[in-house]
Amino acid sequence: MKDTFLDIACIFDSSFARDYAESILVDNPYVKIDITGLLDKSLIENSEVLKDNELLMNDLIRQMGRQIARDEDEQPGNRCRLCDAKDACYVLENKTGTAAIEVISFNMSEITQNVRVCHSAFSNMCNLRILKVYCDNIGGYGFKVSIPNGLDSYLSNKLRYFRWDLYPSKSLPSKFNPENLVELALRGSHLENLWNYKVQSLPMLRRIDLSYSKFLTQLPDLSRSPNLERLNLEGCTSLVEVLSPIQNLDKLAYLNLNGCTKLKNLKDTSRSTGYLDFILHGGIKNLLKNICQPSLTFQAHIPQKFQVNLTCLILSGTAIEEADPSIGYLPGLVQLDMSYCTRLKSLPTSICNLKSLEMLSLAFCSKLEKLPPLPSTLLHLGLYCCESLKSLSELPSLCFSLSANYCKTLEKISTWRAPLLHNMKIINFNFFCGHIDFYGCEKLDQNTRNSILVDRAVLKILFRMKFGMTGPNSHDFRYPGDEIPKWFNYQTCGTSIKIMLCPNWNNANFLGLAFCIVLDQNKTDPNISLCIDCKLNFRTMDDDHLHEYHDSRALLERKVSSDHLLMWYVAKLALQRSEKMVGLNWPSTCRTEASFHVLPCYYDCRALRYVKNLGSEYGQIKKFGIRFVYMADTERFDAETKSGNIRHYDEYCESSGSEAKRKNKSYFDEYCGFHGEEDVEWHPTVKSKRLKV
Repeated sequence: MKDTFLDIACIFDSSFARDYAESILVDNPYVKIDITGLLDKSLIENSEVLKDNELLMNDLIRQMGRQIARDEDEQPGNRCRLCDAKDACYVLENKTGTAAIEVISFNMSEITQNVRVCHSAFSNMCNLRILKVYCDNIGGYGFKVSIPNGLDSYLSNKLRYFRWDLYPSKSLPSKFNPENLVELALRGSHLENLWNYKVQSLPMLRRIDLSYSKFLTQLPDLSRSPNLERLNLEGCTSLVEVLSPIQNLDKLAYLNLNGCTKLKNLKDTSRSTGYLDFILHGGIKNLLKNICQPSLTFQAHIPQKFQVNLTCLILSGTAIEEADPSIGYLPGLVQLDMSYCTRLKSLPTSICNLKSLEMLSLAFCSKLEKLPPLPSTLLHLGLYCCESLKSLSELPSLCFSLSANYCKTLEKISTWRAPLLHNMKIINFNFFCGHIDFYGCEKLDQNTRNSILVDRAVLKILFRMKFGMTGPNSHDFRYPGDEIPKWFNYQTCGTSIKIMLCPNWNNANFLGLAFCIVLDQNKTDPNISLCIDCKLNFRTMDDDHLHEYHDSRALLERKVSSDHLLMWYVAKLALQRSEKMVGLNWPSTCRTEASFHVLPCYYDCRALRYVKNLGSEYGQIKKFGIRFVYMADTERFDAETKSGNIRHYDEYCESSGSEAKRKNKSYFDEYCGFHGEEDVEWHPTVKSKRLKV
């Protein structure tokens, strides 16, 4: 256990994944048992805020472990572990390393002068398992670690983890046998070729990271790396071919080619049976054309290779003009990013076949004119600055995150049906915390503004309140308009509202407060940020005690020529946790006078301070509305939703006949709430918790 403890203390500066640590330390047959023992003794701990598999070591315990490693011997070359930059550099410069050394790990940001590594520095380190020379930023530091004469032919065959950021040589030592290597990471290296010899076998290799190795022109044959899972080649701007070396890598799960600008195409990419993650920002201009061209018999070909394996396809910034219909034959696709595809004009109707798709990003697709029907599983839709988009057909009911800012030609949304709130049992999606934003969409018709968007705004507020989501410190919903929706039952043409509340107004059924303003923003300044300041005062009448709550909401700056509505909410939990609300009874047993005030607030980015009294031309609040939200509001909303959906269903069946009614029974069940005794379970992705609808 002591060896595993010291390895972890010397190798990891921050949190680490348990299975990752086990993979590079597994030559110790007891490492899994040791990690469990370290957890039991609280020498490491499970992270409460990171992923389930993440472990942490307290900084003081890490320092203790590193001190134990330093105290092993006065001479650094005789120690088992070198984790001090000064000691490690002394050994590498002066060739004082011995067979005792198993671990070298240091941060180059800690060196105080240039280091010239001796060409035979590793010749006596026959037991070296871990070599980690790293930096926080591969952009470089003032002091460098160089190998003026190159390394000789020797590196320990026991090496399992080899990381050397800014590796200064053109290739690895000619006789290095990486048969035990699990991970090779040479970020920002000077490599031209990984190795200049034929490697017989790499049975243990799982991960390669050669990102930003701008001189790398080709990869070696990696076909003898049957367990390779991740290959990161981001920023390898001289790389001209990647396909041949990675053929038949059945376990390849991640391929990052972002910024590989000299790659010609990705024809017949990946034979993997694991999911393949494409990250191709800007470099591959004809990816879909090459993958999806009919001559490749894509429809029959892709299911055999990908099945549900391709989960993330990122084509951001490519020159794609249209996506082939064959893209619909990727049933496991969860994320599709085609943002900044400025030539893209349309998507195929087959996209509705992507039954696992949760996120679709089309931001800055300036020539995109319309969208086909989208999969019902979609949670997030990004349409920021799609300046040619004119209409949206039926939007998925679970799409609770939609950014359509500055879609200047967008005129209407056909339908955007709501799910029933009472059927949503368990939910924990990041997308449900996102905004719905139509800021700058000034051509939206009245039906879209006054009906569809209002209903969706109310649904989102009720949904998040019901599940106790406190909300981000910004707007939750924005769209053009000059009328406060009737749902906000307290309204004024000014900026202040005063209400006399009955006893028990904040009882167990109280969910929170919803706010809406009409904002006239006339003048903008890139150096001035506009916020909405909201002050809430509750004065209990029996003891004349004042309870205060202050809330501020950010508004991104940009000039628009029409009034806009901004909506947000303050959940009950946020009110209860406020220090200045301490002393207010929940529920309150007496009458309470509530007053609410909103005003624009400005932040000067140059002076780094808040500024008052800039004048109404920077932003004027014309109308203000409030609603006290209770559980009864969710029930009322569900009843209205159910009634509307049944009416829509009946109208559709009357026009389409009984056959349509039979085929659309699933629609009736989903939107009208008739599930029988049991709830229907829907499983989005492994990373998402279960949602019952």
